[in-house]
Amino acid sequence: MFIRTPWNERILVDAGRSQVAAEHIGAALWGTSLDYVVISHFDADHFAGLPELIMGPDGQPGTAGVDDDGDGQTDCVTCPGEYMSAGSDDIPVAHFIDRGMEPGLDGSDAQAYKALSDGLRRKAIVGEYLSKHTDFEVRVVSVDGKLLGGASSSPEDENSRSISVYVRYGEFGFLVTGDLPAYLEQELAYELATEHEPVTVLMLGHHGSDTSTSQQTLSWLKPHAVVVSVGDSVSCGPGFNAFGHPTQEVLDTLSNAGVPLIVQTEEGGAKPESGSCTPATGETYPRDYHTMTAVKSAGDITVQAVPGSYRITYSGR
Repeated sequence: MFIRTPWNERILVDAGRSQVAAEHIGAALWGTSLDYVVISHFDADHFAGLPELIMGPDGQPGTAGVDDDGDGQTDCVTCPGEYMSAGSDDIPVAHFIDRGMEPGLDGSDAQAYKALSDGLRRKAIVGEYLSKHTDFEVRVVSVDGKLLGGASSSPEDENSRSISVYVRYGEFGFLVTGDLPAYLEQELAYELATEHEPVTVLMLGHHGSDTSTSQQTLSWLKPHAVVVSVGDSVSCGPGFNAFGHPTQEVLDTLSNAGVPLIVQTEEGGAKPESGSCTPATGETYPRDYHTMTAVKSAGDITVQAVPGSYRITYSGR
């Protein structure tokens, strides 16, 4: 998710997994700079594509074919001094924030992230503002099991460590919770409702998994629309998703809560039976959206807000 404020501050939340997705996002950002990169948590589908995005059109850290830091290695993706060197086409980033790193994060994706964020990264702080102006804010509202309002829980897994980001412009609010599980998402929703913070548009938790987005969460947030980051099955295409996202249970919950509009990056859908493109046992196919207006974008989704109004635009099938 890319946020551009009215003051031209630029904030990127997560970067996807694939090189194709990273290059698509990058093409819109290359030649600019970023004030913040926020990595919600360290599942590969949220951060593994970041190096390709930051490395610019030449696809290499720093300047392609040049030993930028003079250490004898050229185009080294795990060498800190290679990234964002003077004269390169890399995207300059002022700050990287994440849920906190520890020695156990040592895979190739983590090594590349550590290198490109070297000297610029820190752990996010609950309640900190990434942007704050009159009647406008971008605020961190959950990190590593700690929530806005002081509630906390020992993280059970990587998802429960997710950073959540809240954007408010006047009476418009947008909330993205990463892969935060339902019990934490529900507590966060309560805190936002208690503070009378509007959530006009909700980015559906965990890609529409039934581990997020409870009826109670929706009753407190009362979103006018939800956006879902979800992909079609590589082998079976639209109508299927390897994890069954969005689940029918979540679609039922949204419908019961009276959410009128759901906008998806792709169709997703039923989990396929192993080795075939037929719905697995118990899967609803095709997905039933009840009376909701459902848009499968197959392209970029843009949410634009000004005081008193907002609009969602997309490229539909």
